Amino acid sequence: SVLSYGAMVECYAQEIPAKVLTATHRLNQPHRRLAETSQFVLNMMAPDPFGDSGALVPTIQKTRLIHAAVRHMVAASPEWDPADGVPVCQADLFGALLIFSVRVVHGMRRVGVSVTDTEAEDYWHVWRVTGALLGIREDILPETFAEADEASRVLLEPYFGPSAEGTALTKEILDLYQDFVPGRMFDGVVPA
Repeated sequence: SVLSYGAMVECYAQEIPAKVLTATHRLNQPHRRLAETSQFVLNMMAPDPFGDSGALVPTIQKTRLIHAAVRHMVAASPEWDPADGVPVCQADLFGALLIFSVRVVHGMRRVGVSVTDTEAEDYWHVWRVTGALLGIREDILPETFAEADEASRVLLEPYFGPSAEGTALTKEILDLYQDFVPGRMFDGVVPA
């Protein structure tokens, strides 16, 4: 839930990544992006995710191919402003990794889920290994959760802000979540 309701929206709160997501036409299919991201995390958290019986390595391979295709297609698009840099670059990948790891741990703690320091370290370690397999340079991946937390503060928070694309993506995902909530009794809960 924290991944779905918090981390996904934090991805939309960064101008350049929100532009990339909009350019991939996921804007009108938030359920697909949510399902793909959730499946990725489920594969990562399954028993023996990196082993022969795990589904994570093929999922990572597919994700890397998708990232490469998006990088090529978006950069080649006449609608992409080269001043915005290379789409799905190391900074974008690292930022998403921090959101899906460190920021999720903080979100869980914020909603009252107990996450011990050891559990946070273990969760970061799995994400760190996954990040390396996703192609993030290992020399920029922090060793510890505390270092990753600091990187999150320094590298993400200054870039959170509004954009037309981020606002539209957030509206689409809020509308999707609102459709999940039955009846009228919980109206207003999703946006809150």
